[in-house]
Amino acid sequence: MGSDAASAGRFLAQNPRAVNELKYTLAVVKEVLRLFAPAATTRAGKPGVNISDDTGGILPTDDTIMLIVHVEMHRSDKYWVRPNDFLPERWLVRPDHELYPQPGAWRPLEIGPRNCIGQALVLIELRVILACLVREFEITPAYDEWDAQNPKKGIKLYRGERAYQVEKGASHPANGYPCRIKLASEH
Repeated sequence: MGSDAASAGRFLAQNPRAVNELKYTLAVVKEVLRLFAPAATTRAGKPGVNISDDTGGILPTDDTIMLIVHVEMHRSDKYWVRPNDFLPERWLVRPDHELYPQPGAWRPLEIGPRNCIGQALVLIELRVILACLVREFEITPAYDEWDAQNPKKGIKLYRGERAYQVEKGASHPANGYPCRIKLASEH
């Protein structure tokens, strides 16, 4: 996309198919969505339809509403190798590699009848936005400043992350992710 940071948008506008070549960028997007899924989903149970728990026990779903918590599923070592590690490479390996995701285990945009109808568009938009942003801006956390202005005791990390998710209708980073943003050309 050239050495000029501001050229990425123009380049992609003139060469829209080039977004398909941003394979590592897509891998980063998918890994972020795995670790920080933006929502959960529900399913209505049906008479005669059962699910099994992790111990093999059979659970009837009659008259139940089941909540699928993607963040927990995406962090389970039952489905993921090194589930708490940020490994975009898992999206670039061949199916015979240990990191290759299990079919159906990545569900931030759901699968089956609850699949996000805009999933393909979202993944394209996220690649374009990310490709443009990281070239032009340097974003650094500002939790020290936040803590100085908003002192409080208690746990500040969850799973080693300061920007852990909190529920506000949908998932958001704790404290709104205080950060400093500067033009990449300033350093």
